Amino acid sequence: MTLHLHLSQNQCSTVISTYSPTLGSDEQVKERFYSDLDNVFAFIPRDDKVILLGKFNTQVDCEHEIWTGTIGKNGVGKANANGILLLIKCAQHNMIVMNNVFFQKDQLKIKWKQLRSEHCHLLDYIIIQGRDLRDVLVTKVMKGFEDAGQTTDLCTQ
Repeated sequence: MTLHLHLSQNQCSTVISTYSPTLGSDEQVKERFYSDLDNVFAFIPRDDKVILLGKFNTQVDCEHEIWTGTIGKNGVGKANANGILLLIKCAQHNMIVMNNVFFQKDQLKIKWKQLRSEHCHLLDYIIIQGRDLRDVLVTKVMKGFEDAGQTTDLCTQ
């Protein structure tokens, strides 16, 4: 789903909301998803600010030296296969994953904690073009309806 917004000073923004295939999905399904995303990007005016929001079913890592300009230095965990696909796509389109740019407490950054492994994960991502980084003040996780009563699965300290 996309939304085209007119901002002040003759600027526009395109907001893209998405839900990507899960890690266990067929490779063809994943390829189709990222191909469709490329097609969406192809029709966005070059001067637009782009905001990509969604549940990407990924884990992006904290190796910001490898992914300079794509992730910040405040990430958690290690990337999985879907995370690598997302990071490659971000690098191709000069996009940056905002969830790990700002330093903040885990409860403001992490949405879910695996009970067995105690590993914390980001689930939903906010991704913007790197050139618009100065426009963002902060990104935080917000507990939603689905989190009610599930505090044992959340990262709280």
